[in-house]
Amino acid sequence: MLTSRVVLVLAASSITVLSVCPKCPAQELHSVDKVADRIAQKLQKKKNEKVVVIDFPSADGKISALGELLSNQLSVALTQRMMAGNVVERTQLKARLRTNGLSPADLRDRDIASWLGGETGARAMVVGLLTARGGQFLLSLELVRIGDSQRLLEAKVDIPGTDETTALADRPMDWPPQLDVVVACLTSERSNQTVAIFKAAGVTVPACSYCPQPSYTEAARSAKYQGTAKFNVVVDENGHASSISLVDPAGHGLDVEAIKVIRTWRFKPAIKEGKPVAVCVMVEVSFKLF
Repeated sequence: MLTSRVVLVLAASSITVLSVCPKCPAQELHSVDKVADRIAQKLQKKKNEKVVVIDFPSADGKISALGELLSNQLSVALTQRMMAGNVVERTQLKARLRTNGLSPADLRDRDIASWLGGETGARAMVVGLLTARGGQFLLSLELVRIGDSQRLLEAKVDIPGTDETTALADRPMDWPPQLDVVVACLTSERSNQTVAIFKAAGVTVPACSYCPQPSYTEAARSAKYQGTAKFNVVVDENGHASSISLVDPAGHGLDVEAIKVIRTWRFKPAIKEGKPVAVCVMVEVSFKLF
């Protein structure tokens, strides 16, 4: 029998909000246009499947202002080349991120990207990785069909390492910050220190009052997978999971199932000086085969 187990560990993090430069060098835009031509031609052969462009993370998994700018530009370029309504507006994708308490950084997980992309009505998605290379940047792109993860197209774009692109690559993307928290999210490596941190802050640890376990996926069953997914979860003053961030994925679609069920969880909120406060905890969801 396959089961899942939920463990709460304490954790946290801060988000820097910076604006994105609205302009981009002409050379960079020209390269993105060429890729848009290839993608549009490919999708026309697939009966104009609706497509969504996912934010492009850097090698460390973070989304920079440059990655966001390039994904926006590619989405606009595709809109200019395809039939009306066949390119999902990126505002729709971000709206679903907010609804589920997620951030664009969570989209680096293919299962999460496929899930949210599919919720927009898209049947294909463009995913990419932005890496620094010899003073320049390389954007590696894939056109992937949602559902069976079939790779339809691959492309690479050289981005000139100008002062502007370098500055954008160093900036975190502009994304609404999380709620103010009394105890912020720690990295998984420091989770063993969190009990002491909560105690020092004079804050109680939130406790699950309604925390059902997520379901196994068919992919996990077929692979007889056992493992753990970890998430940073902001528990607000009302005991709701207001923000969820994937720290360590389990794969096999289990991370998506975990996120869906965490959104339904209810906690006894953390208390400081007799009042409920928002804190971040690390949630470990273990999947075991018996």
